[in-house]
Amino acid sequence: MDRGLQPGTGTTQAVIGAYHYRRLGRDWALMVQAQAQIALNARQDYRPGTIGEASLAVQWMGLGRVVPQLQINARINAQDSGLNADVENSGGEQVYLAPGLSMPLAARVSAFAHVQLPLYQRVVGWQLAPRVNLAAGLTARF
Repeated sequence: MDRGLQPGTGTTQAVIGAYHYRRLGRDWALMVQAQAQIALNARQDYRPGTIGEASLAVQWMGLGRVVPQLQINARINAQDSGLNADVENSGGEQVYLAPGLSMPLAARVSAFAHVQLPLYQRVVGWQLAPRVNLAAGLTARF
């Protein structure tokens, strides 16, 4: 089975990222996030491709507890490498528009939900690419 489809890569990876949140007046906020994931080694002649992700979101706090937001999410995935990699069928770029909502549940816990719609998708070779992504969950700040 293709190593890129199996859970875990068996490699050590470095993940580095940055996040910034800024209020833009009384009812608006801006969020910017970027992250990179880089394999530091290979295992059994397989090395996953480097991944870069970035998001830009605008929130409107004019409704009280329910906070609508609009995100643009981008992802660049380099091709896997090594003799056991499916190089011809890995890597690509995606850009998504993601409207959603968040709502505080407690002082440090919020619920969120958003739908991610593709604006641009380019995958190398034969890969599964979703028409829509749905996400929901909880966020806790420590």
